[in-house]
Amino acid sequence: MSIRQTEPHVRELHATAQSLWRAVYEASAVIFAERTVHQARLTDLDADQQEARVRVARARRELVGAFDARDAGRVASAQLHLRECEADEERITLAVTSEARALVRTGLTELGSMLEQVCRALDADRRVQEAVVRDHGPATA
Repeated sequence: MSIRQTEPHVRELHATAQSLWRAVYEASAVIFAERTVHQARLTDLDADQQEARVRVARARRELVGAFDARDAGRVASAQLHLRECEADEERITLAVTSEARALVRTGLTELGSMLEQVCRALDADRRVQEAVVRDHGPATA
């Protein structure tokens, strides 16, 4: 039986279900686009963090070199530089962690919203099926 042979109230239920599914498809397209943007930002944040780690490693090597050279002035300068690099790394790590959490939280909230829309669309489909069965009886094979 096609939807055209059904009662007007069933057609209305079907139109509602279709509208809800369109909203799901539109929301999923937006969410996937935003996910791509979030992934790109997370990649940038990871690069910033890796760069900070490289600077700390380089500063540690400079400090070892200063100790090996037994140069007190170089050692003091290298220690100061290492402390600055470590502080910068810590600041970057905290910022990266905070922003990454915010991006993930946003993504989860949007996903939850989309899943609620899917549930509403599935409920609308169920109402259409129930109305068809109520009006015409169960389908036979």
